[in-house]
Amino acid sequence: MSIRKQAGVMLAAFLFAGAALAQAPDGKPVRIRGDIVSLQGDILTVHRRSGDTVSIEVKPDVGVSALKAIRLSDVRAGSYVGAEAISGRDGKMTAGSLLVFPDVARGTNEGHFPYDFGANSTMTNANVDTVVTANNGRELKLSYSSSPIRAEPRW
Repeated sequence: MSIRKQAGVMLAAFLFAGAALAQAPDGKPVRIRGDIVSLQGDILTVHRRSGDTVSIEVKPDVGVSALKAIRLSDVRAGSYVGAEAISGRDGKMTAGSLLVFPDVARGTNEGHFPYDFGANSTMTNANVDTVVTANNGRELKLSYSSSPIRAEPRW
């Protein structure tokens, strides 16, 4: 992978696992998901899942970090995570992905809120209180703002 593409991937990773934030004409942030095509100067080009390609101006002072794949077994109590989940008809949430934030990002967007991964999707950014290996898989007990919740990822 070229240096430019790696830098673009790291930039996208910083902006919540590949979701770049751009400004809509009304000034509201817009998530852009897709594959990075190029980073030329201060212009990041992204081919979106919808099929079109967009260009995003990247300010020189934007922070950059990287993602690396880990196993769910690497997640420990005390980690700060972002869990994307979909609510089923029974109301049970099933995690589809998990991002472990670096310690310097602890508290980033802490809480539980609707998200744009699909219908009935949510994001929960929280601390991992406990990790339990159960018969039906690994379970993480998460908490944010003094309100414990339970997330049960199925990987």
